[in-house]
Amino acid sequence: MKIIIIISLLICLPVLIGFGCEKQEEQPTRPDFGPDVKEIPADSLIPATEYTIAELGDHATPDDCWVAVDNVVYDLTEFAPEHPAGSEEVTRWCGQDATEGFDTKNMTGGSHSIRSKLNLDNYFRGNLIK
Repeated sequence: MKIIIIISLLICLPVLIGFGCEKQEEQPTRPDFGPDVKEIPADSLIPATEYTIAELGDHATPDDCWVAVDNVVYDLTEFAPEHPAGSEEVTRWCGQDATEGFDTKNMTGGSHSIRSKLNLDNYFRGNLIK
């Protein structure tokens, strides 16, 4: 019986000792702007162009299709023909605030994936001011 206990300990001990000893991945560090700065200074950011709803309306055709989603303006001219559900799903919103259409997949009750939302960044033009 003692031999079984000793063998069990010899087998289990390295597992127990090594458990949780994996090397932790290093987390990326933020730049150090000094002890008093908690966020990135605004003057280090690239300012975004601001557009009015009227300026957005100047881009209301399939050949020049800008939309706003959550007050951010995107040029979807090149993307519209690639849209999985067809270009019409995008071009119906050219020159307009398309937030409701984007959030509901044109009132079908669906919602776009996180990947779709991140993909919008590729078409960023600026911010919509109201």
